[in-house]
Amino acid sequence: HSSLHITPSPRNSFTTLGCLLITSAVTGASYTFSIYSASLKKKFDLSESEISTISIASFVSGFVTFLTGLLSDRMGPRRSITLGGTIQGASFLTFWLISTDRIPLMGLSTTKLTLIFSCVAVLNFLGSSFIVAQVYCTVVRNFPDQRGLTTGLLKGFVGLCGGAITQIFVGFAHPDMEETEDSSWLGFNLAAAIIVFSATIVPSTFIEIRKTKERSENVRSRVLVCYTILIFMGATVVTSALIEKSAKNQVMFVLSVLIVVFWVSPLCLSMTIFDVEETTESTAPTADSPSLPLLEKDNNTDVTDEDGEFTLIEMVATLDFWLLDICSII
Repeated sequence: HSSLHITPSPRNSFTTLGCLLITSAVTGASYTFSIYSASLKKKFDLSESEISTISIASFVSGFVTFLTGLLSDRMGPRRSITLGGTIQGASFLTFWLISTDRIPLMGLSTTKLTLIFSCVAVLNFLGSSFIVAQVYCTVVRNFPDQRGLTTGLLKGFVGLCGGAITQIFVGFAHPDMEETEDSSWLGFNLAAAIIVFSATIVPSTFIEIRKTKERSENVRSRVLVCYTILIFMGATVVTSALIEKSAKNQVMFVLSVLIVVFWVSPLCLSMTIFDVEETTESTAPTADSPSLPLLEKDNNTDVTDEDGEFTLIEMVATLDFWLLDICSII
C-alpha cells in the first residue's frame, strides 16, 4: 500500500483545471483565418480560389490528426501542450513575418505563395490538435466523476477563442475597422502568436495528472465560478464586437484588458475559498436507502474500471470507439 501513497503537493487538480481552461481557449485560434484573409488576398494579389485553398488545407489536415494523438499519448500533457503551442504560435508568427515582408516572398508566383501559406496553415491546425488531444484527455482523467461538467466548461472557453483574440487585437492594435483589406489586419497574426505562446507554454508547466478524486461539491462550486467567468467574458467580447466601429480607442483598450483578465482568472480555482464545507448529516446507508455506489455498480452497465486507460490504438479496437465516432461526425 505504501507504493500507492501520493505525496501531498501544493498544486491540486483545480490548479490543473484552471490551466487547462486557459490553454483550451487557444485551440480555436486555428479557425480565425477569415479575420485577416481579405488583407492577405489584397497584399499578395491572390484569387478567391487561392484564398479558399489555404483555408481548406488546414481543415483537410484533420484526417491525419490521429498522428498527433499517437504522439501525445507518448509525450503526456505537459510536453504535448508545449509542443502544440510552440507549433501553432510559430505558424501564426510565420504568417506575420511573410505578410509584413520580414520574410520577402513578394517575387514568388501566387501558386507558390498559396502552397507556402497552405503548409503554414496545416501546421497551425496540427499544433492545435496536440493541445486538443491532451486538454480533454487530462480533464477527464483528473475528474472521472464529473467528465461532462468539466469538458462542457472547456468547450465554452474554446467557443469564445476567436472572438476573444480578435477583440484583444482590436483593443491593443486599433486596426482600420472600416476596411477589412487594410494591411493593419495582418498584425492579428502577431497578436495571435503572442497569445498562443503565453496561454500554452507557461500554463502547461502546472498541468499534472493526479489519481486522487476531488469531492463533487468542490468541483461543482468551482465549475459554477468558471461559468460565471465565462458569461462575463462572453458578454465583454460581444459588447466589444458590437461597439468596435463607434467606440473610442480608450474604451476598446479597457474592454481588451477585461477580456485578458477574465481569460486568466481561472487560475484562482486552486484557492480554498471555493471549498464546500462537509455536512455533518449521517450518510450511512439503511435498509430503505442503499448506498449510491451499490446502485451504480448494479444498475449502470456502462461503468468500467476507473483505472483502466486506453492508448489510441487500443481504443480504436473497441466497438465504443466507432459508435462514439458516428455520434461525433453527426
